[in-house]
Amino acid sequence: MTNPDHRRLARGTLAFLFGIVSRVAAQLAMLPILFASWSAERVGSWMVLFALPAYLSVVGLAFSGAGGNAALAAAQRGDMADARANFRVTWALSTVATLALAGLFLALALPFEDRIVDGFEMTSDIALLPTLFWLAVYIFAVSQIAVLSLPFRVAGRYPLQTLLINLGLLAEVAVVAVCVSQSTSLALLAMALAIMRLVYLLVVLVIAIRIAPEMFHRGASRIGPVVRSLWKPSTAFMLIPVVYAINLQGYALLVGARYGAAMLAAFVATRTLVRMIDLLTSVIYGVQFYEAGYRDADPEPRRRQLATMTLITALLSVGFGAALLMCGPLAQRLLSVGKTEFDLPVAAVLMMAAIIRALATTPHALIAAQNRQGRLTVLYFAGSVFCLLAAGGLAHIGVPLVLVLLMLIPAELVHTVPAFRIVLRDIALTPGQFLASLFIRERMSDIAKLARIISRPR
Repeated sequence: MTNPDHRRLARGTLAFLFGIVSRVAAQLAMLPILFASWSAERVGSWMVLFALPAYLSVVGLAFSGAGGNAALAAAQRGDMADARANFRVTWALSTVATLALAGLFLALALPFEDRIVDGFEMTSDIALLPTLFWLAVYIFAVSQIAVLSLPFRVAGRYPLQTLLINLGLLAEVAVVAVCVSQSTSLALLAMALAIMRLVYLLVVLVIAIRIAPEMFHRGASRIGPVVRSLWKPSTAFMLIPVVYAINLQGYALLVGARYGAAMLAAFVATRTLVRMIDLLTSVIYGVQFYEAGYRDADPEPRRRQLATMTLITALLSVGFGAALLMCGPLAQRLLSVGKTEFDLPVAAVLMMAAIIRALATTPHALIAAQNRQGRLTVLYFAGSVFCLLAAGGLAHIGVPLVLVLLMLIPAELVHTVPAFRIVLRDIALTPGQFLASLFIRERMSDIAKLARIISRPR
């Protein structure tokens, strides 16, 4: 790696770490800000409606991920015309898909406004349709910002894009704080957030044009081949959040339905503690996903990367798991204000599943960066659905909760094992050779070198 590569890697890592801090800070600040000025009923109404952008914005993120991979690959081989074609088609597909979904949602909500308000027990003066309209504008702006990650990636400036995204999240908190202190209107808050995001979109667009002007040059685009190359990986990117929802909310619904609200509360509290490990693995995944496109095809650096990052992930995961099992009772009492108890067997099973999921971080990032994750994601989805159904069957016959949750382990293995098999085949390593490479002296020197690079971002 050259010095510019070192700087990009260090800055990317710091940007993703800042992302963790900003997301946690935003989540910790948002509810107190809302409750300080609004009633619980109004806050609940807002939380129900604001969940919509999280789902519909997945479309823009999916297209930007697949299109960004293709555009960066084209730019790395010197074909800027193809890079521009991928950017334009990605932008068009994301825009059309997002507008279509937002429009469909508004059209479906229009005839059922009263039923939606009554069904979710929302406050009566909600002004539902104006609120949904401005949330649709918000979704559009967020998806456009996601697509503009392509010029940043082509220019090698993805750390700046990551930083801008996180600053936008903090700006949202500021907008919410100002709005709720001045008004109780949900429509006004949605409008303020939408306008802020539109202004922020213009800022990001200006920066993108300045750092990668060649991506905005005019010229003919090969639309058909690009569309055919992007739809499968884009669909796979959309499917991953569905899998996570199955393995998160699916089991939560199952526990609540079969074991009661009290056990559900304890389960969710324990799971929240366990899934803090995902904050670390999100950094590991994000940096490797974005960095992969700048690497050459030489398998030796990728062998070292897979071994080094797998070892780092394993050490962090096992260390976190050991700390959680020791400090879990105290942490859960603090988290739930003493209202739930820490179940050690349940925590151990959840931690085992989390470690298996964490180990898949590096191989999945390397596969996804090449837009090759389609079959792997479908397998992960099918395995997760099957395991959830099996867990439901076990719960139905009355087995203990810990045995039901054991189904999370094969649900994660059906993803982790094939991911390693694909990458090991790509880099011409057998499983035995890979395991042996984890414990050689070179691994420690690689970890030390990586630490030095990250600590020197300039």
